[in-house]
Amino acid sequence: MYCPKCGKELPEDANFCPNCDAQVSGIKLPSTPDNSSKQLNEKKQEPVQKPERSILFWILIFIGAIGIVIIISAISAALLFGMAGTETPNSDSPVVSATISPSWHILLDETKQISFDSYQSYYDSSAKQNDIYSLEINTDGAAIDLFVIDAVNNNKYILKEDFDSIFERSNIIRGTYSFTIPKTDTYYIILDNRVIPLGGAYSGRAVNTAIKISKYY
Repeated sequence: MYCPKCGKELPEDANFCPNCDAQVSGIKLPSTPDNSSKQLNEKKQEPVQKPERSILFWILIFIGAIGIVIIISAISAALLFGMAGTETPNSDSPVVSATISPSWHILLDETKQISFDSYQSYYDSSAKQNDIYSLEINTDGAAIDLFVIDAVNNNKYILKEDFDSIFERSNIIRGTYSFTIPKTDTYYIILDNRVIPLGGAYSGRAVNTAIKISKYY
């Protein structure tokens, strides 16, 4: 015979079911196991379902990741700007300055009357080696002489002694000339209408002369 509750097979003289403690005395017991009772009393083991992660969970994860990236970027930028602001200039770095292209500068532009057996002198006490000068001369048609001489030879010229010049032109009426200073000194530009020492004063009269002196720098 079998237990009507759990379906366990029982001995013939059993009063209680040794499996489920159900009272079986005085109860008509089935001769075959009751499968329906057994199924009802069996504990069904259902698989444990893992909780599904919601869309909100993944959205929060995404927002958190973006926030971390922004914070790291801000810290990196602050460090870089801080380093740039405290950078010490390198004393060996080249200093770039604007270069102005040299050009001609007019030092003098005038017209003078040079008397017979006389001269007109102009000087520049700041002339340096390799300085470049330009002379533009126009007379009233009478010829004169041109000399460029240093301080020592200027004294000789005044005393009507022989002298040396760094540049000279004789018997000129008009023309444009240029010359380069050989060494630093005071130099004189002389428009000569004298007879001595070089036999000038070709016209035998005063000469109106226009002169323009320019310097290249």
